[in-house]
Amino acid sequence: MYKKIRKKFIKVLMAAFLIIMFFLMLGLDLSYIVRLYQTFDTRFNIILSIEQTISAETRPVSGNYNLDLKNEIRYFTVTLDEAGNIVRTDMSHVSSADEQEAEYLTEKWGTGSDRFDRIIPYDEGFYCLRIVRTDTGWFDVWLEVTSLVENVHYMFIITFGAMILIDILIFVFLWMYSKRAVAPIVESMSKQKQFITNAGHELKTPLAVISANTEVLEMTYGENEWTTSTMHQVKRLSALVANLIQMARMEEDTDVVTLQDVPVSDVVEDAASSFRTVAENQGKRLETDITKDVVIHTDKAMYTEIVNILLDNAVKYCDDGGCIRIELAKEKKRTCLAVSNDFREGEGVDYNRFFERFYRADTAHTSSRKSGYGIGLSMAQSIAGMLKAEIKVDYKDSRICFRVYL
Repeated sequence: MYKKIRKKFIKVLMAAFLIIMFFLMLGLDLSYIVRLYQTFDTRFNIILSIEQTISAETRPVSGNYNLDLKNEIRYFTVTLDEAGNIVRTDMSHVSSADEQEAEYLTEKWGTGSDRFDRIIPYDEGFYCLRIVRTDTGWFDVWLEVTSLVENVHYMFIITFGAMILIDILIFVFLWMYSKRAVAPIVESMSKQKQFITNAGHELKTPLAVISANTEVLEMTYGENEWTTSTMHQVKRLSALVANLIQMARMEEDTDVVTLQDVPVSDVVEDAASSFRTVAENQGKRLETDITKDVVIHTDKAMYTEIVNILLDNAVKYCDDGGCIRIELAKEKKRTCLAVSNDFREGEGVDYNRFFERFYRADTAHTSSRKSGYGIGLSMAQSIAGMLKAEIKVDYKDSRICFRVYL
């Protein structure tokens, strides 16, 4: 139990830190990209302000830009006519490309209909292309941006590496700190379970005495409504005590799971057969739809207990004259066990709370035959957790259905 709580504590905090770090890194990287394209925009406007053959629609650069920046910009331009034919190339501002390469890049990237800045790789680095509409055709500006793009790539690597390093440090810190952090919780839960176990054993003796005394009274004075009621309540309390002790033991020892290949089709069929008579005695039908020869790797005793709990719950709360249905089927990589029953009073019930210990929906327990303390489904969920299974409940068309996926 201690290891389980400690691992859960670390997982939750690590998940929170990872989400925070992810969005922090995403924000930083997006800011780098925005800044990169702002730099491109500034340089393009400097270039277009220098070129005198461009249409007057070109947006001028606001303010005085640094003359050194103008001198360090490397680019070449290609002028095209309306048909997209190359009219002239200007390679005077770049040394990393020749006219043949300029024509090749233009034919491949510079004659399309999409008009936006885009980064284009070449043998030695990267260009950023801007296509401008002119009075006579098109004007392509190929800005050499290798150093700028590589700087952003390095920044991505640095931020990613920093995130990994921070996550490792956080994990080490949590691993060292978690032992002290969860100790009070573990101690409190251990004391609670120990109290339940001790109280359960202490209650067994007075319950046995009450049961024996009631039997003596029945033998002496005959059975009456008072002795019957007393015996009924003794049985209920005895069942409650047994369930509480069993649940406490299950939560204390998570190593009791014995995994093996289990023919669950036979397990479900046997459980359905044992409950069919109980259902028929109450005027209810029990139907089955069980896929044959389904085998899963699980704990046979625990899986059987889940099936019995769900069937007992379905028989107990099924409407008079209603139908209980149990199904077992393969769904992709999982096996689905579904137990459903008619339940007209289920509209508006908070099904999210059905697995809470001692929870009982008011509308579901209006008659004495539906007696219980609301811990059966809680036990089913605890067992499902130990088996790494998922248990769900839903309500549709006046029927309630519990599904177990494993």
